[in-house]
Amino acid sequence: DLMQKYGFDGIDLDLENGVSQGLPIINNLITGVKQLKQKVGPSFYLSMAPEHPYVQGGYSTYGGIWGAYLPIIDGLRDELTQIHVQYYNNGGFVYTDGRTLNEGTVDCLVGASVMLIEGFKTNYGNGWEFKGLRPDQVSFGVPSGPKSANRGFVTPETVLRTLTCLVQGTGCDTIKPKQTYPTFRGVMTWSINWDKYDNFAFSKPARQALDSLGGNSPSPPTPSSPQPVPSTSAPHTLVPSTAAPTDAPVSPTSAPDTPSPPTSSPYTVAPPTLAPKPTVGPTNAPVTPAPSSGGQCDGTTGGVCYWPFNKQVLPYAKSDCDKWTTDFVWCP
Repeated sequence: DLMQKYGFDGIDLDLENGVSQGLPIINNLITGVKQLKQKVGPSFYLSMAPEHPYVQGGYSTYGGIWGAYLPIIDGLRDELTQIHVQYYNNGGFVYTDGRTLNEGTVDCLVGASVMLIEGFKTNYGNGWEFKGLRPDQVSFGVPSGPKSANRGFVTPETVLRTLTCLVQGTGCDTIKPKQTYPTFRGVMTWSINWDKYDNFAFSKPARQALDSLGGNSPSPPTPSSPQPVPSTSAPHTLVPSTAAPTDAPVSPTSAPDTPSPPTSSPYTVAPPTLAPKPTVGPTNAPVTPAPSSGGQCDGTTGGVCYWPFNKQVLPYAKSDCDKWTTDFVWCP
């Protein structure tokens, strides 16, 4: 009813308080979205913008919040228009070759996109297999500038090289896709307010980078589909006034001259591959579930960082183990 009343062409799935695997909300959400698309028809537009621990994080550890979005993505792959994972504010993640890829690099953005397109198995290749998505369903999400995130900032060159690597096979660093993906969807950024504040330092070069690809725009979901929302459209529609990610749509005319800090609460910088730390304040910071064993060491000793949920010893110092998340406990 809201979509029809206000002329929306779809929805964005944004789990503000996080989600853990096995909860009823996952199946309920998948079922509800499928029913909504059946009611709206083939023009229904569905986007997602999860943080990377919920997606690529499932490769190294599949449990809790780690990889929790994968069943949702898989269950809605036929309905999904595009996903633009947030590759910022969460450190790095483990790639399928065992390396940790740091945010803000070409390898991070290419590797993460390749994982979504070519698929991967969870738990270091020994678990459930996530089948790849179509290239036109995949974008990458990055900050618009140093002020818009705590970490993960990218240079215009990084954006350009990532796009040319995925679309044309040039400009890659150490990771190269198995094949080129001319229909790769594009780029998402947080946020248009910060981009305007920085005199469009992100969107202007991003626009040029997209234009340089030579018109490889993916086809819309169906011929009857309405024009997608500007902030989530095909690669060649990124312009300075419409570069906002779908998790924080902002009307171009409402962007203030001096923006307030983004509502996506940044996380404290921490070692790569750790779970997002809950922060006091905005409700859109992921909430890490409490440890299943009540924070006990389960007999583990020796001055190590222990994860009761997975019964796993982690290679983190006491300072990081204590301050980062209630999921981990220091065992003297």
